[in-house]
Amino acid sequence: RVDRYAVDLQNALPGTRALIIQVDRFEHPANIMVVLERLYYEGDPEEPNRTAYLRGLVMVGEVPLPVVNKKGNRFISMFPYTDFEDRAYVWNPATQDFEIREENANPQPEVWHGVIRPPVSTQTSEGKELLASYFDKNHLYHLGDPAYATFTKKVFFQDFFEEQKNLNAIAYKNYLKFLEHQGDIAYMRYTRELYKDL
Repeated sequence: RVDRYAVDLQNALPGTRALIIQVDRFEHPANIMVVLERLYYEGDPEEPNRTAYLRGLVMVGEVPLPVVNKKGNRFISMFPYTDFEDRAYVWNPATQDFEIREENANPQPEVWHGVIRPPVSTQTSEGKELLASYFDKNHLYHLGDPAYATFTKKVFFQDFFEEQKNLNAIAYKNYLKFLEHQGDIAYMRYTRELYKDL
């Protein structure tokens, strides 16, 4: 079912290639991070031209998730698996933690991510059945089955409070500057004043 899911994703997103990497549920997150980082920078070693670079990942099942330490607070975060340039968290072998780098004021992930994990262990038959059911329904959606692909009602959910709290102030400021000067940029009217303002 995971193989079929990968094929469905490749068909839905032309020009993409899904690579399935099986990970032991007891593998150390620092080792997983190193493999993902290598795929991000160097591409797939099995690809002859090395044109397939990591752009996103979907964790299925009980893949070990990293625990980060931010000023003494420890919590699970996907950041070490998605942030490779100017890392927000780095592995500290002495403390056995991913620790925050204070000098990175604006951490940003470089790849998108998803986690597909049932609410019960995948070591149980119930956990396996829940995963199987999800992948079967997902496949029916990709086949266009009306029961799973045709919706008469749609929901749009917007959480303005959380969005505002998580808004990247620097990126938003740069976006507003771009909008203000997009005509100058489009017509290549570069001046010292534009440079200074941007």
